[in-house]
Amino acid sequence: MHTGRYGLSQIIELVERKTLSRLVARYGAEERVRHFKCRQQFICMVFAQMTSRDGLRDIATCINARPETLYHLGFTEKVAKSTLAEANENRDWRIWIAVCTYLMIAILHRQLKLPGTLHRTLQVLSVHPFEKVTLKEPLTETDHRTFINSDPNQLNWF
Repeated sequence: MHTGRYGLSQIIELVERKTLSRLVARYGAEERVRHFKCRQQFICMVFAQMTSRDGLRDIATCINARPETLYHLGFTEKVAKSTLAEANENRDWRIWIAVCTYLMIAILHRQLKLPGTLHRTLQVLSVHPFEKVTLKEPLTETDHRTFINSDPNQLNWF
């Protein structure tokens, strides 16, 4: 198993920290914000968009379900539903996040020269946000007929 970075962090990397910081400063998005920064909200919303989460409780529950991943994504504590609600209320990023996520995955699809459609890429990534594999591994098609059956007692389904 690959012990590298999470698929979600590899996708978020497509938006450079410096660019996001510049935009946050330009529009004053973090004025009077103490601990839940725009980048953390951005990560939560990209996660929600990728995995088709249906509400703030669902987002918070799923992202907090893997506490070992929070630190590596840049969080110092668990994400509270109320904190996420307040951030979304004060910073209207919903449409921007959806478009941005879609564009990042479209860029990724094109850069990696992935087979299949963009819709397929979106579906595969929604299942693997916390897998430690290179992004190309789950996204490239596997021809199941090429697997050699090593166990003679195992049925060959493909």
